Amino acid sequence: MKAVARLVILNLRLSYRVKIAFFFHFIFPLLMTFAYFGIFAHGNPLEVAGMMGPLISLTVMTDALLMAGMRSAEMRERDMFRQFHLTPIRASQLVLSDIILGYLTFAPVVVLEFAIAVSIYRMPLAGSYLAIVVISTLGFLALASLGILLSSVVNTGQEASVITQLLFLLLILLSGTTMPLAKLPHIVQYLAVFTPPALMIVPTDGIILHGDHLSQHLPEILTLLVSFLTAFAVAILVFRWEKDEKVTPAARLKALAALLPLVILGIAFSVIPKAHRWFPFPSQQTPRSAPANQ
Repeated sequence: MKAVARLVILNLRLSYRVKIAFFFHFIFPLLMTFAYFGIFAHGNPLEVAGMMGPLISLTVMTDALLMAGMRSAEMRERDMFRQFHLTPIRASQLVLSDIILGYLTFAPVVVLEFAIAVSIYRMPLAGSYLAIVVISTLGFLALASLGILLSSVVNTGQEASVITQLLFLLLILLSGTTMPLAKLPHIVQYLAVFTPPALMIVPTDGIILHGDHLSQHLPEILTLLVSFLTAFAVAILVFRWEKDEKVTPAARLKALAALLPLVILGIAFSVIPKAHRWFPFPSQQTPRSAPANQ
């Protein structure tokens, strides 16, 4: 763990030498916070509470998928991993340090978003902060590991940038991050269950608005956890130390295995009627009473 801690500190110092990194880590999320709460939610406390899940999802995707994946691809493109290859450091330590680095920059932003929502916009919270932390952390771990895995199964940093940004856009459109799931077409609502952001938004909304407990969202929690563990393990297996090392078809097949938990649960939610109670599709939900502390 000492090696991991040293890698985290080293990469943290390197990342903040680039001013654009500070912008995307802190300034951009805070700008989006005021846009979501002031423009989309019109400053209404209950609507702000409803926008909190999508906002956290956007923050997670920016820090985990975009930043973590592109950071790993850039380090490989600059042949920085080759230097570590000559040391006792293992691939698992590099992948883990990158995830921890991303989380250390992600967590303070979410704390600030909640502080703004509660202190400025008077957002009500029916559930517990601990439950929100658990869901947000699992969502971050799942997407960060997928982002790092994606950077390992493309040949160049430019390819990683293009594919990551396309995936980012696709997830934004399908997961309910920019528009509530209830307002999206039914086909999109069913596709949403295959995406980690939607598996974060639905539990977060339930916790904030209705006081749900984590036990009410165990399928989503388990899916995010298994997705993280699978993607993390595969990212280690297909890790490339040098930029000139080409990606093999076998490595890409292994990468597809990381998607199995999302695919399996998505199919279960879509075709098994009883599974709908785990992930209530917005069009099928019955209105629940507002939190008592509004």
